[in-house]
Amino acid sequence: MTSGRDPADTVVDRDALRRVLAELPRRQREAVVLRHFAGMSVAETADALRTSEGTVKAHTSRAVARLRELLGEQITENVHGV
Repeated sequence: MTSGRDPADTVVDRDALRRVLAELPRRQREAVVLRHFAGMSVAETADALRTSEGTVKAHTSRAVARLRELLGEQITENVHGV
């Protein structure tokens, strides 16, 4: 089953995601990648990063908020051609 989506759009989306992830502080980037891309639980992520579950939650929350900001800015730039 195909989505009808242009494969070039997927490449552009992945590139944009890589760029905004690179702007996050290292620990936030690690937490969000392990939680949302590797599918690890909070406990598994805390174990992998050798930190507390609370720290993982805080890093993930801050990272997701920042990603929303960065991706929102990028969408605005793309729409307005900036």
